[in-house]
Amino acid sequence: MDRRNLLAVVMFSAVLSGCTTKCLVIDQFQLQADDVVTAVGYQTYHEIKVRGTTLDKVDKLDCVGGGIVLGPLDERNPWRNENMAIAKIAWSGMFTEPGVKQVTVFGNAKRGGGTLDTAKPITFQVDVKEPILAKRKPRAAYAGETFEMNINVAGLENLGAYSWKLSFDGQEKESGTGPTIKLTIPPIPLSNTYDEEIYPRRRLHQNTREDTVEKEIFPRTMVISAMYRGREYLLYTDSTKKELIPSRFEYTIVAPPTNIIPYSFEEGGEYPINTPFEFYTDRCGNCGRKENIKNVPFNEIFVTVEDRNGNDLLARDRDVEKYNEPATPPFENGVRVRFFLNPKAKIPRDGMDAVIRIRSGPASEDFNIRLFPVK
Repeated sequence: MDRRNLLAVVMFSAVLSGCTTKCLVIDQFQLQADDVVTAVGYQTYHEIKVRGTTLDKVDKLDCVGGGIVLGPLDERNPWRNENMAIAKIAWSGMFTEPGVKQVTVFGNAKRGGGTLDTAKPITFQVDVKEPILAKRKPRAAYAGETFEMNINVAGLENLGAYSWKLSFDGQEKESGTGPTIKLTIPPIPLSNTYDEEIYPRRRLHQNTREDTVEKEIFPRTMVISAMYRGREYLLYTDSTKKELIPSRFEYTIVAPPTNIIPYSFEEGGEYPINTPFEFYTDRCGNCGRKENIKNVPFNEIFVTVEDRNGNDLLARDRDVEKYNEPATPPFENGVRVRFFLNPKAKIPRDGMDAVIRIRSGPASEDFNIRLFPVK
């Protein structure tokens, strides 16, 4: 006999015997909750499921081990609803230390069912993790380059629950969902003078004929506001940090630096005068992404080599060789530079100090070396 027919027989028997409604069969009031994973400092809401009755028949639930239980009409409950078929009971808690916590929930129903109205206490685990960013955040934001950042942290593990807003100079420009932010930061206008630290904020065009001024604004700050389930969260930017910070990231937009990387020599090295000297130069901040690497124009690359008395040691019969490293268009891969010294230069047998001075765009570096005659 199925449950529906059994209940009908019981009710019919109760009517024949003159029994009141207290004689009717009711189910045991039960509670159920799954384990939950969360992060330090995040206010977590977790559903407590009810079995054997409806939410309007639940009297009161309490808990031990941390947090509180919020009823279906509690204003602090994110699932609050007058409709008991839609509302939920929630456990809410926040922990300041990582670790696995044990939370026990207990309570009663209000049906007049005696022991059937007392639920057996249930215990669920709250795994509280340190909210460390899944990937180290970018150290800087470079004009004209691809910027990519992951905002998800350990403990807040529903990747679809992340959202973000991005603003330039206080004006919101983009928003999205998911744990990854990727965009191209506006580039430096070609008409502006290159500045390695930061570029001009605006360029003015004066039209005297119409007596108007047109302004082209270029951003100087970028702010990312990240949220989980619509709320800001706390995080460590990496495992070495000791202080939790809000999920708000502010960058000053800077021009990508010009890099000078010696290939065949180093500071303090010793070389025969006929050594071919080579170095590499490019312009990029986040050089791990090939689309960010830019060639330095040849006319911005200069090399001098002098002895301690200021005498020029560069070979006079050979030009400084500059050529772009191979790359698949539209990408660039930097510039390789090769230069030679004057083999007829008078070098003492015990060697001579010299300095290589390299300038590439706004960057410059000196390398002190010691030269020896060819054996």
